[in-house]
Amino acid sequence: MKKRMGKILALVAAAACMVCMCLGVMTGCTQGAELGTPGTNPDKVFRVVGSWEKTGIGSHYNSGTNIGPVQYFAIEGLYQYVRSTDEIYPMLAESMPVHSEDGSTTTVTIRENAKWQNGEDFTAKDVFAFYYLNHTVVTNYLLSVEAKDDKTVVFHWNPNRTCANEVKDLLIAQDMSGTVCYNEFRSYVDEAYQIVSESEDIPADSTTWGAFNKFSKGELLDRLNVVMDNYKAHKTSWFVATGPFKVTKESPTQIIMEKNPLHWNADNIGFEQIQILSSSDTNQTYNLLTQDRIDYMDGLAPIDTLEAILAQNKQMAHLKMYDPGSIGVLFNMEKTDLWTDKVREAFQYLFNREEIKNLANPYAITSYFPLLGMADSEAQRWMTEEGYDALPRYSHDTAKAEALLQEAGWKKIDGKWHDQGGKLVDLTIGTDKTHAGMSSIAVAVQAELQNFGIESSVKMTDWGAWYASASMDNSTYDMSVYWTDLNMSFSYPTGTYKYFDSLMANVVHVNRYPTEYEIPELAGAINEEFDAQGSKFADANGKVNFSTYVNMMYAYSGDDIKELVDIYNNGIASKLWGIQFYQNVTGSFINVGRIKGVPEEALWSQERNVATVPAEGTDDFYKVACTNLIYANGVAITHGMYQPNA
Repeated sequence: MKKRMGKILALVAAAACMVCMCLGVMTGCTQGAELGTPGTNPDKVFRVVGSWEKTGIGSHYNSGTNIGPVQYFAIEGLYQYVRSTDEIYPMLAESMPVHSEDGSTTTVTIRENAKWQNGEDFTAKDVFAFYYLNHTVVTNYLLSVEAKDDKTVVFHWNPNRTCANEVKDLLIAQDMSGTVCYNEFRSYVDEAYQIVSESEDIPADSTTWGAFNKFSKGELLDRLNVVMDNYKAHKTSWFVATGPFKVTKESPTQIIMEKNPLHWNADNIGFEQIQILSSSDTNQTYNLLTQDRIDYMDGLAPIDTLEAILAQNKQMAHLKMYDPGSIGVLFNMEKTDLWTDKVREAFQYLFNREEIKNLANPYAITSYFPLLGMADSEAQRWMTEEGYDALPRYSHDTAKAEALLQEAGWKKIDGKWHDQGGKLVDLTIGTDKTHAGMSSIAVAVQAELQNFGIESSVKMTDWGAWYASASMDNSTYDMSVYWTDLNMSFSYPTGTYKYFDSLMANVVHVNRYPTEYEIPELAGAINEEFDAQGSKFADANGKVNFSTYVNMMYAYSGDDIKELVDIYNNGIASKLWGIQFYQNVTGSFINVGRIKGVPEEALWSQERNVATVPAEGTDDFYKVACTNLIYANGVAITHGMYQPNA
């Protein structure tokens, strides 16, 4: 095994070496001033990297265009929650929501000085407009949104779709509700509200879900779809936003944002400008960090690359944080002749997960599960002890893998595996080249397959090209290296299942109801059943369908939610749709020379590659999570935690 893994290490190390060589030979590189040098950011600029719609970001957030990092600095909601910690910061709201004693209403007060970037006051009518044009998850639990007065919003909850106050806060906090100016979109808002009002009420005993407890169908549904399409296509004369920075220059390679003097917290925001450089190539982004051309990047580079970056840019530090997601392999279940039950089981035993984890991300936590629907840390939190212990685990056992492949009818001929039809097995592996961990894993997976006797090739593209190919019918990919389980929402089971539904399930090609299904709310939904014998949630056949409860979990708590998660996680695991290699630990590259207020100074002032991952519940656990713009959407800038070292 050591000899075999030596080959894998050599391949991945060679790739990392090439990156480090590129970093080391850059001409014109600047290492930046030593830490502690005052005035390293006199222009008060915060510089980031990202990608966006090259034909233009459009004129409003809900148009469907990719606006990239502009979201972090221009877009706000009433609140901002922080992924992985569930901490909530008031944004356009002046304080936390107030819940009535009977749970029927939640009242939010808007800041008196909250304004749109065009100078208009931001009012409760704008929040009303957002929700009637954007039927987000929270609207499934609401009867209505009321603009009580200019600065008071009242959320009226559906008594038949109850959820805890904590969940209500998080549901509201995840919405970018400062993106629909009523005065700009008035005609669409008024018509959408009228259509929703005229739609049928959903009966109390129905399992159907709909925004504001309404079910639009027939002519009303057609009208609503036209309104929504026209709203998204609407062109405005200004970028509709409330955030602390305004887009003043846009090109395919750079976006410049200037400070918005009308912002509610403008006096406490020290930066005057945001510069966004375009990059969809990992090595190019690493060079930008090395050359001191950007101040921030989320994620975790291979160790050799990370150390090379920090060695050459002495103002840069790297902080670590837990990530509620797992990385591994997704099988393309559309290829039914290839991925039989026995073959998928064999592949669970085939890979040395610990070695692969160490190659891609030594800070991560090795997993021995198949694809679960959620990362291990969330499974432990939300499952019963018995349910968690029942999850299947797979050790590294190539002999077991060989035996299972032989049971599947595969044969090894001249050291190469052939399938049950006698054809040489030659797998195509797809992955996202812009994610350093995934590209490293793909190389390691190919090497382990090669050593095991299975031919394969790796196709690395940017995320968009990979996902388009992986999710299309008759995809050329046999398997993909990507997230197997990921929660991009707050820490509640629905978030991770919904993300699986919207993304990974399309790569796996799970069974779905027809798009023209007779029950509209199930049209296009996942149609996969799990064993639930003896559970009160089971149907007459002792089963639970994935789509039956996935939108209802916020209504459950205590033993009920744990029972449902037991059913879902064990059910998904039994399908063997993929392989978890590890639960991720991610991080933030931050220029601590140019930015003041970066947490863990006692650590990064001694060692800029901070290996410590803050323990859950500690002050640093919350502060470090805010450094990640994907987690916290610019809270560190908006709330003045970060200041320029001017």
